[in-house]
Amino acid sequence: MVIKVVIGASYGDEGKGQMTDYFASKADGRCCVVLTNGGAQRGHTVEAPGGLRHVFKHMGSGTLAGADTYCPEQFIINPMVFISEQQEFNRNIMVDKRCMVTTPWDMMANCLIEDARGDNRHGSCGMGIWETIQRNENYDVSFIWDDVSIRKTDLIFYKMNKIKDYYRKRFDSLGEWKEIFESGALVDKFIKDCIHMSIHAKDPQLDIYDTLIFENAQGLLLDQSNTEYAPHTTPSNTGIKNVLDICEDIPNIDSFEVCYVTRSYMTRHGAGRFDAECAKEDINPDMFDETNVTNDYQGSLRYGWLDVDDLKRRIDKDFSLIPKKYHPRLSLAVTHLNEYEIPASNFVGYDKLYLSNGKTRNDIIKKEN
Repeated sequence: MVIKVVIGASYGDEGKGQMTDYFASKADGRCCVVLTNGGAQRGHTVEAPGGLRHVFKHMGSGTLAGADTYCPEQFIINPMVFISEQQEFNRNIMVDKRCMVTTPWDMMANCLIEDARGDNRHGSCGMGIWETIQRNENYDVSFIWDDVSIRKTDLIFYKMNKIKDYYRKRFDSLGEWKEIFESGALVDKFIKDCIHMSIHAKDPQLDIYDTLIFENAQGLLLDQSNTEYAPHTTPSNTGIKNVLDICEDIPNIDSFEVCYVTRSYMTRHGAGRFDAECAKEDINPDMFDETNVTNDYQGSLRYGWLDVDDLKRRIDKDFSLIPKKYHPRLSLAVTHLNEYEIPASNFVGYDKLYLSNGKTRNDIIKKEN
């Protein structure tokens, strides 16, 4: 089996979707994208050569190239988000029964907490990821895919009421969220979403594929173990760790390539440390990001200069965790070169170098050392 791994090298928004689509389009035989961390807060943009553009959240970014999707235990399910993508692409996905499930009440709690912080907001995207993780640590209000997959409406209804009561006790006031929080129609709609997703979610069967593409979310600088940047990190492993955990159960791995992705400059969402920050105009005043638009919770996208030496150090640190038995190959993808150009000669020490001068897979060229 061929293994490709796509990892963001900085704060996210590097171009992981484009690289996943590229690898899927080059795959021989059957291909599946594995969503290795995070949840539906990811927004990985793919623009096909024919012009179709989609921001993937719950399906792998290889979908337009014909790849299937697998959500392992490390991925957080959101049935509401899944439905919109499933209806657009009419594709099934595979889901591990241990996946945590985000509910509308987790998402509302996320917004309530951010609203209460005022000007000191964390910079959350409002998708309830942290609240889902925290809630599932309490057995009484845990909610995992196994609870959904058996399609027992009464069980889901019972779980929803327990979760609502859990949040009622956490907040003194629900404020403007009270009406929708208490809505019986919302419970009914969410149960329907869960049942709908269960119909289109299959048990995992990875041994039928010739290529697996592990598509990470966020970036190395946001890893939950990065204490230097706490508390403005993400509650998941953004590097190679989850990939290695999953690969332990995969026999006969023939090749193992890890591709770290960076823009030719840096970006960051929300609050937190950003040593290389500068004005957007310093990089390119004319560039426009269609995906990362300004919003109430994350604010505006921030920009900074790329230090290629720091980039290599953090990549090498993560890559060094891979056991030698996989004979891994190290590659780097540099995207957005059409917005800010850096000579390829600046990037040394990689087995392969992918350079993107545009938005589609056809804009990527590969250089091998």
